[in-house]
Amino acid sequence: MNKIHLYLIFTLLFSCSSTKFPYSDYNQMIPNNTCQNNIFPNFDFIVFNTNIEILNKNLSGLLLLKKMPDSTTRIVFTNEFGNSYFDFQFTQNQFKIISIIDFLDKKPVINQLKTDLGLLVGYQNSNPAKIFNNNSKLYHTYEYNHFKNVYITDTLCDQLLSLECFNKNKKQTEIKCFGTKNNFPDSLFITHMNYHFNLSLKQIVQ
Repeated sequence: MNKIHLYLIFTLLFSCSSTKFPYSDYNQMIPNNTCQNNIFPNFDFIVFNTNIEILNKNLSGLLLLKKMPDSTTRIVFTNEFGNSYFDFQFTQNQFKIISIIDFLDKKPVINQLKTDLGLLVGYQNSNPAKIFNNNSKLYHTYEYNHFKNVYITDTLCDQLLSLECFNKNKKQTEIKCFGTKNNFPDSLFITHMNYHFNLSLKQIVQ
């Protein structure tokens, strides 16, 4: 078992102690279908300049998101020569690895990428949302197993500000969103609370 595998397992296990969900004391609202529909970006094909930093190694290239005719979503990360780092397929409640390079082919890494990219495409959000309001932001929360996916918007539900994933009520992932282009955030910065594994994405004009 190599260094990256051991380090990620240790940090994930270390973060598993239980705690209170930070938004549970906010006022809970009745879900609004129109607002919910605005949360999940509507796109057919988007390309991002992408950089991934993991344990002092840097991978850069293009991240391609494409809605397929069979209603699946494919997410492919390639280098500048067109060689694939990974190729994933998402449906509402299923995830499939089409291909992945050996360096990233570690269960903790795959699970984290599945969480990060799944947040962007609404993976595992089929259960009804709980909406919490602190008078400045809305926290749209989708629960599955011991995870919570949180989509944070302004109170008018016009702008997606950030996304978060909680594991046993501890924040695991945070995605900051900036701008809008092609009905999708123009720039995204993905950070993880427990180890050095960061992603930055910037849309390329099609």
